[in-house]
Amino acid sequence: METRDRKMKSQLQTQWWQPDDAADNGPETSRRRDVINVNDDRLTDSMREDDPILEPKHKIFLSHSGAQKDFVEYLCGELERRHHFPFFDRRASSLPKGERFPELILKAAQQCKMAVVVISEDYFASKWPMIELNAFVQARSRSNTRLKILPLFYKLSVLEFGNEERRAQWFKKWEGWAQADVRININEWKEALKVLASFNGIEYNPILGGTQTYLKSIVTSICEEIHPDIKWYDSHVQGSTHLCQEIQDKIQQVQRNEVCVVGFYGMGGIGKTTICKALCNVFCQEFEGKVTHVEFGSQSPKELLCGVIQDLTNTSPELLQRLILDKCKHIFHKTMREQKIFLALDNVWDDFKSIEEAKMYLQAHFHDESIVMVTSRSLKTLTYLGIDESNCFPMPELGHKDAKKLLLYHAASGKQFSSHQDKQDIEECIAFCYFSKDKKGGRHYLPLALKALGVQLGCVGNEPSIWVKTLPKVKDFNYLEEENNPVFSILRSSFDRLQAVDQNVFMDVVLFTPRLSPAVGLIQWLSLVYSQDLQEIQSRLRRLKERGLLEAVNMTSQTIRVHDLYREFAELEGEGKLNAKKFKKRMWVNYKDTFPAELEMTPSHTCWQNLTRLSIVAKSRSSWQDSRSLEGIEWRNCSNVVVLKLKKLDRLRGDLNLAALKCLKSLGLIDIYELDTLDGLQDLNNLSYISWVNYNKDNPSKVVHTRMGQLPSSLKVLQLFVEVWLGPDVISRCTDLRELDLARCEADNLDFSNCLSLQSIWLCSLPLRALWGLSATTVTLSSLHVSLCLDLVEIPDLGRLVGLQLLELTWNVKFKKLPDLEKLTSLQVLSIDRMEIGGLGCLRRLRELEFTYLPPSVLKLPNLSGFEKLQDVDFSHNRELSSLEGVFAGYLPVLRSLTLLGCTSLILLPDLSGLRSLQSLNLHDCSSLIRLPGLSGLRNLEDVCLCGSGIMLREEDIFILASLPLLRPVMVGNYPMSSALTCRLRLDVVRLKVLKWVRSSGQDEYQSEYQSWLSWKKWVAKDLDCLPVNAGNIDF
Repeated sequence: METRDRKMKSQLQTQWWQPDDAADNGPETSRRRDVINVNDDRLTDSMREDDPILEPKHKIFLSHSGAQKDFVEYLCGELERRHHFPFFDRRASSLPKGERFPELILKAAQQCKMAVVVISEDYFASKWPMIELNAFVQARSRSNTRLKILPLFYKLSVLEFGNEERRAQWFKKWEGWAQADVRININEWKEALKVLASFNGIEYNPILGGTQTYLKSIVTSICEEIHPDIKWYDSHVQGSTHLCQEIQDKIQQVQRNEVCVVGFYGMGGIGKTTICKALCNVFCQEFEGKVTHVEFGSQSPKELLCGVIQDLTNTSPELLQRLILDKCKHIFHKTMREQKIFLALDNVWDDFKSIEEAKMYLQAHFHDESIVMVTSRSLKTLTYLGIDESNCFPMPELGHKDAKKLLLYHAASGKQFSSHQDKQDIEECIAFCYFSKDKKGGRHYLPLALKALGVQLGCVGNEPSIWVKTLPKVKDFNYLEEENNPVFSILRSSFDRLQAVDQNVFMDVVLFTPRLSPAVGLIQWLSLVYSQDLQEIQSRLRRLKERGLLEAVNMTSQTIRVHDLYREFAELEGEGKLNAKKFKKRMWVNYKDTFPAELEMTPSHTCWQNLTRLSIVAKSRSSWQDSRSLEGIEWRNCSNVVVLKLKKLDRLRGDLNLAALKCLKSLGLIDIYELDTLDGLQDLNNLSYISWVNYNKDNPSKVVHTRMGQLPSSLKVLQLFVEVWLGPDVISRCTDLRELDLARCEADNLDFSNCLSLQSIWLCSLPLRALWGLSATTVTLSSLHVSLCLDLVEIPDLGRLVGLQLLELTWNVKFKKLPDLEKLTSLQVLSIDRMEIGGLGCLRRLRELEFTYLPPSVLKLPNLSGFEKLQDVDFSHNRELSSLEGVFAGYLPVLRSLTLLGCTSLILLPDLSGLRSLQSLNLHDCSSLIRLPGLSGLRNLEDVCLCGSGIMLREEDIFILASLPLLRPVMVGNYPMSSALTCRLRLDVVRLKVLKWVRSSGQDEYQSEYQSWLSWKKWVAKDLDCLPVNAGNIDF
């Protein structure tokens, strides 16, 4: 037979090893590149495209002589079936066509983790097998010290291998080769033979079984030592490279003196699980295959733990199956110190079981170079696990380019489109998955939604023009009508884990909240609905945020921000589109542009027992069939309803009697115009909140003055911004009423005598001549606001309201004098107009003071000396006022804001340098004011408005203004008072530049309050022409 070396002669003559012409009686070579071409895509995919030299992806190297090629071929096949892809010279994935194969062979031999040496007589009598063996041994002594060598005594027994006479023959042959090639080092080869002999191998024994049994024992031994070459499939993951890099960068930020434990959080569908798997692929080489991903809830705790142990250790799967969970835990904790690992603990929930399971993993003693990554839907869950908050990060978000790739991957198998119209249509589809996270403008792409949308669009056609037409039909992400919605079923998993009461809170916040009054915020409303104190309601809202269902909770402003998808989830849940429950089992029902036909049915029991929340909203007339209103509803069948919301029901007319709703606690009506009467409320002993708000101001012909009956004693909040007729006894039973807000109501005579618990009264545009019965609220009433009550002439018991903290009396044109003001010593906020001032000196607790539109008889304002708690002063629109001499002469240590807007006769301001806490000074439209008041030393001053004023800015004024460290560019120019907060011109007193705001995209609007001038969309600058300059006339 032709020798292996002779066969390679022509290919090796330019390589490092020269051909061996003397070895003409060797075995047939198995390294003929033109015999077999096996294309193994699984390996090819993992190769670097720019480097033909093999990376150490071949953990196993099969070293053999040509005579054993059939045996080795079978062994390689068995290993491949177990996801091990060794270096084998008959695989094109090992020796690609057209490459310099000797270099590839040597590199693979030096970098492998296990060298399987098939020992035979031919092995030691052939040059290339000896070159490979020497490469293994040299690598072990240098760079690859952990390389293992597994001798297979197949055609040569252990005794025969150690026979000295046989070895002498091998040495003689090697010496012959060395004479022809001085690069063969005989001593190294002899040493390699000794090293090989030191390894425990597997000997073929025909008595114990045939070749099949021998192969099986070999494969088992290899698999116990070397982890399989398996990676997660991630070719569909768009943007994985930069997303993984972002996470790796965050990991690098974490202190690495010991085990790195890092947390990432984000809502369901943002890609936490996908990125965990992609990171396993990224870290696979660095951690020598010791990487694994645990998705909590996907399997039982034991199945998950056994999978982790199998991935990270050499423990037998059969052994693990026989062990109980606690013994598996012992193995895990015992073996984690041995080698560095990457462990991804994914999708940890905030329930006790999930947290305890995750802690079991985190409490192991890991190798110091290990990385443990934990993901959850909320930051709070990560901190529950003991992960330092500084080591917790939000999940990186998908960019626009990758979002587009992801959509096209699923919609068009990655097809690219070049026409302008196609690109526009694709952008519209992508925007469909660009969700708002909150009202602050935060938005992001959700990978799960992009995938679901892409799959469904791909089912309707291949062209973007077809996709755009289909968008309205896929708004629920379930065009294919799957049993489990591909997007909302993921969000539902968080919702279903909530307690029933917290589910109700979430649905109330998103769907069933009425129009809240100025004095009663969301938390107070929830407190009334659930009969729980404010602290308990706050705790429930925090839990919803911690579990990811709410984006943000601000307890101070009582505002909640909800992600677009969770809002959509709540709406679909309320409409019964996400759960195939029968109507009788539904707890929340939200009719949105659909007629409530189910409510006209007769329930099998006395009522719809589970129904506690009901909302009926008609946004368009087409949603109401014929002329039907709500006459067909038997309200007694809804007797368990706790929250009722009716909105924009144009055809709701006649009488609405809700006496049957015995459990009702909250009634919210919005844009209900044509009711004749609203009755039956007086006996609803649970009703604590009523809100009825109509916004129609453009069509007075639609106004119907609905007659409202008596209200129940349980009522705590009444808000009516509606043309409704209120009888004198409407609140006569409301002994527990705390908040009363009335606007545009017809009420000739309101008597508060029985309202013993009133804390706040807000009245606007009521035809009242007097407010009677306030003496009953002398201690409880803390806030009284009355405005635009054009017939009001007296408030008889005002001086007795010793508990009053806020008093606002504005635009009540017939109310000329404020009696007994000096008795209201608890006042903190006072706002009055068009009346004389008296008794102010006793109000030392004032924090806010507003005197506007004072009568011409008031020529001088009182001295504010002694008002040490005063923070905000507003003397706007006092056109006859010419001087403020003596007003600010006293000590005002905390005064922050001074507003003199529209004081057109004001010619001189006193020195304000003593107001050390002043932050804002507004002199807008003070047209007679020529000189800037003294402002030196006001180091807290941030905003000054000189728009429309007559102030001449001199060089010394600019110098003083420029010395104020916090001062923003000054508002200048001639703008009407209505534009005071959006002045488009500012003066940078440091650089002497005039700044002008420029419209963006045709939008003539300003995006935030005037203090945030740096957030303008665009502004340009020019040099200030000269000094002095009239601040009110500066132009651009």
